[in-house]
Amino acid sequence: MRIYILTLSLLFSIFVSGQTEKTFTTLDYKTVMTRLFDITNFNAQHEALWKPNYSERINMLVSDDGFCHTALDTSMYFNSGDIKHAVMIFSTSEYQGGMKASCHACAPTLSMATFTREKDGIWQLVQFKKDFIGFGAWGKRLGRFGIEKLGKDFYCLKAQTGIDSNQGYERGVTTFYSLNGYEQYHEVFSFVYYDSNEGAMEEGKGFTEKITMKTTPKDDYYIVELSSKRTGRKLEVKKKYTYSEAVGRYMPFN
Repeated sequence: MRIYILTLSLLFSIFVSGQTEKTFTTLDYKTVMTRLFDITNFNAQHEALWKPNYSERINMLVSDDGFCHTALDTSMYFNSGDIKHAVMIFSTSEYQGGMKASCHACAPTLSMATFTREKDGIWQLVQFKKDFIGFGAWGKRLGRFGIEKLGKDFYCLKAQTGIDSNQGYERGVTTFYSLNGYEQYHEVFSFVYYDSNEGAMEEGKGFTEKITMKTTPKDDYYIVELSSKRTGRKLEVKKKYTYSEAVGRYMPFN
């Protein structure tokens, strides 16, 4: 009987510790970052300084002081039915000699965490990925984020880069990442919203193309339609896409 009771107590303690490990009474950025990144120190720029392990040194930006410098970038909220969701994005930058690295290819590494709020007001961590994506240039996070509803219960992070210029070519990309808890933030759709080579071509020989997107509700997933306007082309080109559960992303259809 004593062994039985001890076993139940052990199982209960494991269950409770597992529950509290992912629960947060507040989403204050210092409270959240202290736990997610295992840190105890914030500098004057509100950056968390944390010591990466071997795997993190390979996948994250590590400054010359041996620490990763991570700051809260964006917090967003949305409701799905009666459930409130929170998305927190963190940006890790690299410093050399006390200065933030600044080159065309120097993009901060973004981390992302998502939460749901229980009826008692407690937030539950759903997912967390430290090395989510590199995003930006010149040492800065360029572009913007938003929450896009692409289905009845299908919400995605919309990440739209700034228009990047390189030797007369310009390009901007919009990408959607699933916020479903079991899908690991995977990419479900991406398209170039701005494309131009006019700066690299002789006058009158280049083009600029702008693509806009609209959605149409249908069943569990929305239909996505892209409309393309291009200099020198009179007609607007339209393409439609539908979500494929088998492939896990949007696919073109006629």
